[in-house]
Amino acid sequence: MKELIIKSAIRQLGPFFKKGDEIIIDEITDDMITIAFSYSNRTIENGSPLIPIIKKAVISTYKLRGSEGLKSLSQSGKSMSFDNIEEKMRQDILKSRLRLLK
Repeated sequence: MKELIIKSAIRQLGPFFKKGDEIIIDEITDDMITIAFSYSNRTIENGSPLIPIIKKAVISTYKLRGSEGLKSLSQSGKSMSFDNIEEKMRQDILKSRLRLLK
């Protein structure tokens, strides 16, 4: 599951992915899998429905490296607001009804 997420995320990142960042994306993926499993009460055995949500969170986190702690950013007349990636992932899990009852 983890390898699938990493390979797919790297492909989708395209030119945004820098050679040598494999360790970074591996650590981000570990974190996002742990958080997603915690929110959804799932495990590796039944966690495959979470792959698209986790992959999206991994890509978002990777792209926002270096801007941790910022709520918004304005450059050259363009402004961006950053979503809390973990909260967005939690909402996506709940909206998709992927959370299991304990």
